[in-house]
Amino acid sequence: MRTIAALILLAFAGIVNAADINVTWTAPTSCSDNSALSNCATTGYEIYLGTSLTGTTYVKQSVAPVATATTAVLTGIAPGNRCIYMKTVSGTVVSAESNRICVNIPAVIPNAPVITVTVAVSM
Repeated sequence: MRTIAALILLAFAGIVNAADINVTWTAPTSCSDNSALSNCATTGYEIYLGTSLTGTTYVKQSVAPVATATTAVLTGIAPGNRCIYMKTVSGTVVSAESNRICVNIPAVIPNAPVITVTVAVSM
């Protein structure tokens, strides 16, 4: 079975009502029949976004059309519970879905703190 492990990182900038989700994954190392990856050459990836881990209403958000891609950014994602899964594409053949991972995007995101450092130098 081809498995794509996805790591989701959130990127926030100031107080916003939407977020960017940086998705990072590990590419498959073999075909679904456990044969060499060269037998089912990966040509890209599809990323789907939904609101429930067990839900069935997911919408394709992004296509990473390069076989060597291991990251993609979903931009302007609305607040709330957001779940992602991926599929590997090999020409016109698309794999089964990967594991699903969810994150809660807050409605209001605080600005980053400001750090002030005062250094006293003595001679």
